[in-house]
Amino acid sequence: MKAKKVILAAETEGMKKELEEFTKLPVELFPHPIEAKNLSTSAKIAPELITVPCPGFARHEKGSDFLLSAIGRLNSEDSLDRFHFILQWPKPFLLPDGTKLKPDKEFENSGHITLYNEPLGDMKSHFGEYYQALYTVS
Repeated sequence: MKAKKVILAAETEGMKKELEEFTKLPVELFPHPIEAKNLSTSAKIAPELITVPCPGFARHEKGSDFLLSAIGRLNSEDSLDRFHFILQWPKPFLLPDGTKLKPDKEFENSGHITLYNEPLGDMKSHFGEYYQALYTVS
């Protein structure tokens, strides 16, 4: 976090204030849904694998449906190899139109997505150093 490679974010003002009080760190407000931003084609992205953890059960209010769409876009652009997503997605959830959403088997079998069904506390060992960086305040 000191290198500013991690952005702490919250969906609501209340959550933002609580996280700032708890962590003593700045927290960005990302209300759902947020406007999609396009990177320029000249954007420079680090060559190493980018791990994107998304702790907390998948749900529409959290934007898990948008994240799944973004993963699909990365896959269609042959850019998915640059990423590994860690999602807490134990079961499908309902979208506002009543349809159920879950990751496609294609994504699950791609090796670029790890799905967990356990509560967050049980995931600590799976996140390793990244988990420690996110949840340890020095």
